[in-house]
Amino acid sequence: MANRIRNVASVVTLCVVLSGAVQMVDGDADTPGGPSSPKEVAKRVALHDAGLKGDQEALPQLLAALRHEHHAFRRAALFALGRLEDPKAIPDLLAMAEDPKTVPEERPYALAVAARSHAAASGRATNLATLGRQMQAVLQGVGLTPQEVYDAVGVVRGLDEDHELPAAAAARAALRQVADMALCAADRGLLHADQAAPLSVVQLPAYGWRGSSGNRTPGSYFPLLAYGLKMKLSDLPRGQARIDYLVDSMSRTKVLDAPADFLIQALANEGQAAVPTVIARLETMRKTREGYTNATFCGFFRALMGIGGAEATAAVKSFQNDPDGWVQAAADQACERLGAGHRSYMVSDY
Repeated sequence: MANRIRNVASVVTLCVVLSGAVQMVDGDADTPGGPSSPKEVAKRVALHDAGLKGDQEALPQLLAALRHEHHAFRRAALFALGRLEDPKAIPDLLAMAEDPKTVPEERPYALAVAARSHAAASGRATNLATLGRQMQAVLQGVGLTPQEVYDAVGVVRGLDEDHELPAAAAARAALRQVADMALCAADRGLLHADQAAPLSVVQLPAYGWRGSSGNRTPGSYFPLLAYGLKMKLSDLPRGQARIDYLVDSMSRTKVLDAPADFLIQALANEGQAAVPTVIARLETMRKTREGYTNATFCGFFRALMGIGGAEATAAVKSFQNDPDGWVQAAADQACERLGAGHRSYMVSDY
């Protein structure tokens, strides 16, 4: 598979950063040509959910979505196929990686998912040693060693010309899959995957790592944030302990930036089990405003938008008469979706 990424070019993913405003975003909902209608957003959420639920029956729909014209659908499908680890998807994934029309960033992504699926063909890991070998197979699938990942992960066009751009995209794909494998292992009760991972959080470049030009490299910043969070969550069993960690972390959020986006997505991924804890924290915040910002409220509203349901809707609706105008506006926007029965959130490939 290493030869398949030789012609991959690096693409910097554009990320929406909210700095305390109450704007609600659905990934590319506001991008021209993006899947912004409730119907299209619902389809995209369904692809993402298929991965969260391990829905093998959704395989035909996921494979079809690999050929969707919009990248948000393709990447939701790639996320879900990574979760399914179904070897039957490998031919389609390799075809996507080899197709010259495929977006450069998605070629190594498809290769990494294919390698993950191939590694799990004999069964999902039940111990850390097996998990470590399967993670290593992902790196081999994209043609990189751990050291090459460390060297390449922060490279972005124009910021460090000493490295080959295909390696940067491949490094991001490897980080994405290894971190998700760790979290999925924790979901199955196999904790502390960081002990088996071929990529160490402490050896990866720091979040503020700078290229030879002295500029911050956003290509390193976001994958490293996601990798670090998932590795942290992989130490916690799925359930209340993980939900408590995410809610406590979200409570300390001062602005809706990339770290907040990952927390929101992770919290939404916990599903209905997270709703009572989120509501309880919102009630505490309603009574004691000190130490919280408008962004904190907005972040929790967005998480509830991603989960949906009557209980989440009622909780957000109760803030529509909040004395703080910003909080009220955020609740109004969230209720427009929730009240119509729509789940909506940043369906990222995280």
